[in-house]
Amino acid sequence: MCKAREEIEKRFRRNKLKLEPRLKILDNRWDAQFRKNLYAAGYWLNPSYRFNPEYGKNKSTTQGLLDVIEKYAYDSKDLRSKLTDEMTSFKNYEGSFERTIVIENRDEVLPGKII
Repeated sequence: MCKAREEIEKRFRRNKLKLEPRLKILDNRWDAQFRKNLYAAGYWLNPSYRFNPEYGKNKSTTQGLLDVIEKYAYDSKDLRSKLTDEMTSFKNYEGSFERTIVIENRDEVLPGKII
């Protein structure tokens, strides 16, 4: 969404009357999508966003991911524990996530593609 916003601002920078309504539409859609847990979880798990310096510590994405884990692993304490351990490994570049090839390619490899 940030990239879309930048592109819209670039295209309409000379015409503020056309820019403002488009940014408002984008912001409304962003807010509506971002409040959905599955979307927030996907955002948190996408390395190109997660490790971007502009990402910051967005608590709503972490909360969304935890909500998804609770919803889909509600009957397995062991699975919930493993998933939260993997979150920590991912966040702290531990295990497979600390490999140079993973770090170098996190902005270039699409989520779901195997390195």
